[in-house]
Order: sequence, then structure tokens, then C-alpha cells
Amino acid sequence: MKGLEEDASIFYLPTKKNRTAFFHREPVHDYFSKARVTKRDCQLFSKLFISCQNKECDLAEFFRHENHPFPAALSDSGKLYTCQKSQLATVLESHVTISDVEPMADCIIVYDSALINCLPPRTHSKHRAFEDYAEPSVLPTIQTLSEKYKRTDIVFDVYLPSSLESETRSERGRGVRRRVASSSRTPSDWRASLRDSSNETELSNYLADKISEMPSTNAIIATNGEDVVSNHPMGTGGIAPCSHEEGDTRMFVRVRRAVEEGSPNVIVKANDTDVLVIAISVLPALQGIGLKHLWLAFDRSRSEPAVNSCMFTKQKSSGLLFFHAHTGCNVVSAFRGRGKKTAWQT
Repeated sequence: MKGLEEDASIFYLPTKKNRTAFFHREPVHDYFSKARVTKRDCQLFSKLFISCQNKECDLAEFFRHENHPFPAALSDSGKLYTCQKSQLATVLESHVTISDVEPMADCIIVYDSALINCLPPRTHSKHRAFEDYAEPSVLPTIQTLSEKYKRTDIVFDVYLPSSLESETRSERGRGVRRRVASSSRTPSDWRASLRDSSNETELSNYLADKISEMPSTNAIIATNGEDVVSNHPMGTGGIAPCSHEEGDTRMFVRVRRAVEEGSPNVIVKANDTDVLVIAISVLPALQGIGLKHLWLAFDRSRSEPAVNSCMFTKQKSSGLLFFHAHTGCNVVSAFRGRGKKTAWQT
């Protein structure tokens, strides 16, 4: 009070800003950093050298055991090594017969990545709603396929939050959440929006409902969660309900059903190496129920390309799934400095 009585202006002076760290952030622990690991290795080998001066030490026995928390051949300080899975497709093409002529088939099965990713919305269009995207882009493409083939299957992925694949999808980045409805606007960055599993789930269900209303003389079947929808009344035995999360394996459930219903020549349209590997591995079983020819058509550009037909052989089909997984696939690490081509040659 004495200070206030002597100088009343002190009361109106601004107080100094207190820079108090209310939320203190702990420093990032660098226990697994390369520098710390190297220092620990130097200390370990120095202790080993000193012990060898006084005691008999078997170095061969010592080096049999891991001295790292992570295997150096499989990970870099805990981060798994990856490889290009597409290299395996190039290797396998040298073991199959490539045809430049579009094959004659009774049924075509289209993976969603070969449909949605290759048909992005037109950004320069004035009408950018999802209804304007489905009507002039996706549905006419499916209509063209249904006029050429007796049966057309559209297979979508099913995204489960507890799946191991959710980790692989998170590494691709996160997209902006966008509600999918007829009147909703399509996102400007189409590929980024598909990184959000909820966006792609709603989009696949929306397109499945549109496909079920398409007028066509031939059957068009689409995935809708664990069930299927079709523009024609049909039995769903053997294909629904289906608990397969990935469309990679769900596609060959459809192939088996198509063969059982009298379609011995089938085209699988996808742009995924995993589909190629699974196709070769299940080929002998499908041939046992009446399959004559199975082709895989890869989309190598955004425009609609000529169909690249690959007739698969039985060679090395039994162990191909193990080889593909063991040399690096999604959540399985690859060997350091060893890609698909090097592993195949080995």
C-alpha cells in the first residue's frame, strides 16, 4: 500500500510476461539411435577384448548370438526394410505367355483399385457432386463391360480397424474426411481422399447401390460389405457373406463361383502384384473344377489401355505365396539389400 500511495501510476503498469512451462515435454529417448547403438557396440567389443586377455573366449560362440535389439538384416533401428513388390510381376511375366490380342472370356472381375483410382473425377467440370462422378464416369465404364461379358463382378475392399493392414494404410498418409452422398462435392485431391478408409468404404457402398440399379441384360455383381448386390435376382451361395477383408482373395472367390456357374474363361482386372501371386497359386485348384483360361489384365496408365493378357503356368505356383511373403510384403520385412529380383535369382 505504501508503494501505491507514493506513485499511483505503478498500479497501471503492465506486468511482465511469465514464461512458465506448464506442459513440459520430455526429450525424445534416443536409445535406438544409430550413434547410441554404435557406442554400445564399441563398449561391448572393448570389454570382450579385455576379457580375452585373461580368459579363454570362444569368439565363434559369441557371434552366434544377437547383440542388437533388432535384427540388422531385417530392420534399420526397428524400422522394417521394404522392397518394390512390382519387381516380382516383371519376373513372373518372363515365365508366362504374353498375348497382344484381347482374349475371349465369359466373365470379368474388376478390382476397385483398377476402377476408382483410374477414373478420378473431372476437376474442370462445373458439376462436381458424387452423383455427377458416378453417372458419366464409373457407370458407363461398367455398362461397357457388361455388354461385352456375360458376367461382370466389381470387388471392393472391406476396411477393418483391427486389421494388420491398417498399419500399412497409415504409412500412406491420412486423407481429409469427406461424406459420400449424391449431393456432396467430390474432393479436389482425389487420391489423397482415398487414403481415408471411411471415405473409400462409403464410396464403395454408394457405387454398389448405383450398380444394383443399372439396366443390363447381363449380370453385374458388386461388393457391399460382407454381402453382394446385383442388378439381377441371383443366389449368393458361395460368395456371400464373405469375411475376406482384402479384395485380393475375395476376387478368387468370385472366380470359383463364375467357373461353377459355367464361365470357364475368366479375366481378372487389377493393378496389384498380390493379385498376380494369388492367381498363380490357386490356378491348379481352379483348373480342377473346370477353369480353362485365366488372364490378368494390368492397367499401366490412367487412360484405358489395351488388355495385356497373361496366361499363368503351374510352374512354382505351390510355393509362390511363401516366397512373396518371405521376401517382403506389406507388414513382413524384406532382407536388407535384397529385392524381389535378387531373391528370385537366388
